[in-house]
Amino acid sequence: MNLTAIKKVIPHLAVMGVVPTNIAFDVKFDQNGSAENQELFPQTFSRFQWGCVGQGDRTVQDPVKGIDQYLVILLVRTLAEIAFQPEAGPIPEAEPIPEDLVLSTIEVTFAVTYQSDVPADMLDVEGMQEFIQHNVPYHFWPYWRELIQNLAIRSQLPVPNLPPYRVPEAAQIQTKSAD
Repeated sequence: MNLTAIKKVIPHLAVMGVVPTNIAFDVKFDQNGSAENQELFPQTFSRFQWGCVGQGDRTVQDPVKGIDQYLVILLVRTLAEIAFQPEAGPIPEAEPIPEDLVLSTIEVTFAVTYQSDVPADMLDVEGMQEFIQHNVPYHFWPYWRELIQNLAIRSQLPVPNLPPYRVPEAAQIQTKSAD
């Protein structure tokens, strides 16, 4: 993580809201209305992906203070897949899941809105990239977890277990211990 870059934007951004803007939910059902092959593969596993797919900004007038407020809106697309576990065990992360094993896909796009004290074009570009990679997940992750688990429960599917967000190990700051 580039702390110098991220420190250039963090003081300027405050999360205002996280809302789903698009939900695509697909479940493979057989002609009897039950999930295909459910009895053949009682074990399932889940895969999760996310990425920022767009960024926008708006300026709005504060009706009370009469000053401009700057909004930065980030679009984050997420994907959760629930799949049958083959007898050989889960498929390695680097390999795609064969289509015949995918029980359900849940694709959600979130709009994550931040209030900024400066216009969006004044925010450091590298700092924004670091912010998107390391801070934005903390803001949308709980909403994503609740939404995909709720959809799975309502559809009587195995509940995907989206773990708490953790900064990737490669981006974690290593501190020297004082001896």
